[in-house]
Amino acid sequence: MSHKDIKLVVIDIDGTLLDNDRRLDPETMRVVEQVQKQGIIVTLASGRTFISTARIAGQLKIKAPIIAHNGAYIARVTDDEPLFEAPIDMKRARDMVALLEASGYYIKVYVRDELYVQVVTTETLEFSTYHDIPYHAVGRGNLSKLEKDPLKIVIIDTPQGINHVFKLLEPWKMQFNICRDTDRGIEIVKGNINKGAALEKLCAILKVEKSQVMAFGNEGNDMEMIQNAGIGVAMENAYAGLKEHATFVTRTNDDLGVAYALDKYLLKN
Repeated sequence: MSHKDIKLVVIDIDGTLLDNDRRLDPETMRVVEQVQKQGIIVTLASGRTFISTARIAGQLKIKAPIIAHNGAYIARVTDDEPLFEAPIDMKRARDMVALLEASGYYIKVYVRDELYVQVVTTETLEFSTYHDIPYHAVGRGNLSKLEKDPLKIVIIDTPQGINHVFKLLEPWKMQFNICRDTDRGIEIVKGNINKGAALEKLCAILKVEKSQVMAFGNEGNDMEMIQNAGIGVAMENAYAGLKEHATFVTRTNDDLGVAYALDKYLLKN
């Protein structure tokens, strides 16, 4: 696939588009704007909620549908009514959540753009403030009693704790997509839901072939997207497994790797 055939660019946010201080560099904004002026569609694919992803998309003047919640939600920036939505059946997830609660883990349950936790922590407050997401503290042992189907469930702990959670969740791996997004976090969505599957749905919506897509990512939840894209780009700061499946590796997120690759392959060719 030639870079000249690219019609759609899909970019992960954290660790990819933003630097390690979660800033969007003006140079990246300039390059993305130039790419869009060439008639190439640019959009975002993130594990973030829709509202948080849409906020970044707005800074980049993105009009195309965006992918949120690791592929469980697709909607246009100007209209949060989903073009695609795949929530987890909470009845099937209750036993899993109850086990996690009994094990004492910090669990975050997302129902669309609202966050549910057992108790409020510093992380809850910081996360809610940064992402502009309302939170609800339901009390210890009560997350598994929620009556609403969540889009995503997240567990945050130490690397050792996350290793244990991964083993603990082994019985549910056929029912849910359980992804280790960082060494301190696990993200859970409905089975067969991931950014790669969402990319296929987005391509159908936009009438673009997967072979005409350039996708950028850095973590485990980007794997299927990188594999499904015509050109899959891993950041230099990406984990080794993702780099192995990428078409090529660009610079780190702190070194504006997205802007560098877009400028080199889509603007200068």
